[in-house]
Amino acid sequence: MSNEQDKGLLVELAKEDDPSSDPSFFSFYRLEFSPTEKKVLLIAKALMEKHYLLNTESLYRQAVREIKDVAPETIRTAIKMLLSKNILFDGAAMTKDEVLGNETRHRIFEIIYRRPGIHYSGIKALAETDSRSLSFHLNVLGRFGFVRFEQMNNNKAYYEISSPRECDILFYYMQKEDARDIFKVVLEHESISVDDLFTFFEDSMSRQTLLRKIKILIENDLISGKFEASRPISLSIAPRYKSLIKAFFSRA
Repeated sequence: MSNEQDKGLLVELAKEDDPSSDPSFFSFYRLEFSPTEKKVLLIAKALMEKHYLLNTESLYRQAVREIKDVAPETIRTAIKMLLSKNILFDGAAMTKDEVLGNETRHRIFEIIYRRPGIHYSGIKALAETDSRSLSFHLNVLGRFGFVRFEQMNNNKAYYEISSPRECDILFYYMQKEDARDIFKVVLEHESISVDDLFTFFEDSMSRQTLLRKIKILIENDLISGKFEASRPISLSIAPRYKSLIKAFFSRA
């Protein structure tokens, strides 16, 4: 790269048409940045435009050349902080603000955001994409801190990153139609007996299947019940989840 080419990656940060002079340029991240981190981020974006993949050692050398009023060790620390905040990734082709610019990836993120606990096959069906593309986009969303996954009964359940972990198990089962139907009936008929509950499902599942599903929901503390001889005789929604389940059905 020539001196002339070197010169302009940061290019007059304070100039009016430069996005770095606008606080909204960094507001997307909802994080605090030091002045050095802001400058390093802009240099990183410029480097990726030229070279596609980010090399943090190249970033460090370029930043030391351009940010002459900051000590090299401070620049090194700024790069480490941007990596730790999941804003930059060594070897990646984008920064966090660019992740949702891809239409397919944005759609996948929206699916997970609106359906926390959804599993891979559910995302694939709704996103209408192939397995290879879906895996790639999920990996990008995970690396940049937009989504996370948890292992649930041999399935990967996906959640938007800020989704409360204490609700993971509830959201996972709310993605299952049978569990959702059981929740709805139990919510509408507080302390319903198992016999009465079965009348709502006798056309769609056997009594044994219903009892097995109830057992799973009880074991996961999603439904509570009164027992007689170790068998549930009446069922209610677990108090800690009642308002969440009620809100879910009121929106549906």
